[in-house]
Amino acid sequence: MKPTVSAIIPAYNAARTVNRAVESCLSQTYSPIEVLVVDDGSTDGTAEVVAGFGAPVRLERKPNGGPGSARNYAAHLARGDWLGFLDADDRWLPRKLEKQLSLATSDDVAVIQTLTGGSTQEIPQEVTFSQLWETNLVCTSSVLIRRSTFEQLGGFNEDPELISSEDYHLWLRVAAGGGRILTYPEFLIEWTRGHGVSSNLPVFGRAQLRNVTLISRELDLPPECVRRKRLQIYDEIGGNALHQREMSLARSKLAKAFRVQPSPRRAFLLVVSLLPVSAINLRRRWRQRGLGFTIDG
Repeated sequence: MKPTVSAIIPAYNAARTVNRAVESCLSQTYSPIEVLVVDDGSTDGTAEVVAGFGAPVRLERKPNGGPGSARNYAAHLARGDWLGFLDADDRWLPRKLEKQLSLATSDDVAVIQTLTGGSTQEIPQEVTFSQLWETNLVCTSSVLIRRSTFEQLGGFNEDPELISSEDYHLWLRVAAGGGRILTYPEFLIEWTRGHGVSSNLPVFGRAQLRNVTLISRELDLPPECVRRKRLQIYDEIGGNALHQREMSLARSKLAKAFRVQPSPRRAFLLVVSLLPVSAINLRRRWRQRGLGFTIDG
């Protein structure tokens, strides 16, 4: 018997893009049995756009709670063997579901993703927990997950402090529980990068650290493993904040990184974060002309 798929689209103020996302589900060569669009407390015309579609598109509405909450809400209503997640500003290419399901060859395959246009990361054909712990290698809008796996793990954690990392949290739990995460090695999704909560550095940084706290408790990870991950987050958020000239955040995270593990590079970046923005911008112009240092900033 052929497996069935429920497509799930969380939508918040997505009136401009949700039509394209829904159409990409309906254009699949392997048709989903339903497309569940959850209007997550929108204040624009999202619901009106979605209501214009007929079956198999279903509009559900709920108060705003974030994308994880919206996906959980839809998953509770879904009938498919697999759940396919798609953000309202992304789009599936027509053969995505057909090609992904060709990898569903055993019951231990829990998640199947695809390569995503716009990503430069090297994605292995099978993603392990250790690889995921280093960095999130799973794009949610490309994911198919077994509904039985999703239900067994309780879906996305709806902790408000975890919003923007609740998907990463789930993939780590899947891998830790022995579920295989496979990658179909083609670009089968058009992915919009740098929008939404994950583009807000302070919120994203807090969510990343909250994720480490929760996962380390749930999986009883070694303290040194947790320390290294926190240090990585301080370095990444601090460096990105410096680049974007969010100076208070840069100083905070770079100072924490230096305290955890001092190094000449961390000392240099911390000093740079204490300079006036005008001086840092001048240094950037020097670098562009080949006259400055090559360290980030």
